[in-house]
Amino acid sequence: LPFKAEFSRREEDISSKLEVCACARQDGEIRKITLTNHGTEAKTLEIGAFFEPCICPWAEEAAHPGFNRLTIDAALRRGMLIVEKRPREGVQGRCLYTKLVSPGDAVYLSDRLKATGRGRTPEQAMLQPVREEDVSSPVMPYASARTRIVLEPGEGQELFLLMGYADSVNRALEDCEDMEGELGECFALAQAHTSGMLTMAGIEPGKAELFERMAARAILGTVPRK
Repeated sequence: LPFKAEFSRREEDISSKLEVCACARQDGEIRKITLTNHGTEAKTLEIGAFFEPCICPWAEEAAHPGFNRLTIDAALRRGMLIVEKRPREGVQGRCLYTKLVSPGDAVYLSDRLKATGRGRTPEQAMLQPVREEDVSSPVMPYASARTRIVLEPGEGQELFLLMGYADSVNRALEDCEDMEGELGECFALAQAHTSGMLTMAGIEPGKAELFERMAARAILGTVPRK
């Protein structure tokens, strides 16, 4: 659909649906995952999100990657992970924030070595439990959020991953809290915003959806659903 991306998958008794949309009012995005247990026994699931924060221009990162890592701090504020690039003379700081909204408690890590371990992938890291939360000035800046949930037979649960950029920590706190307060209507807001933009551009929604399906086939190699 023009206003969101959707991915569905099933592994044995567990089905998952991931929906992603850009926020209509904040500089960020919301990822909603719906997990359903189709089996006859309760399932305990470990869910994790891993990504590298990018809070400086690509050219700056490519020229001095080691120096850039030394200028990044991380902190846990009001239940959200904030990764901040310290401001310097003549350059305003910028930060990335993320929050995992889950029925279970979320655990955050801000260093790649602690989130995945040396030479390991996120898939391999998920096989090991998180011993303790660790959010501090990272050696290798990273963002990881993990949680554990229990699905009873026939039960489904929803989780949300909120991510965004802001020009200050205070703005990040405000934006993330606003995003969380709009979770029930975030996709409706994205749809209304997208519809307005298409109307102003004179593009029919059906043509926009067709273009996105063609792009997905060409770029990702996926087969559009009929």
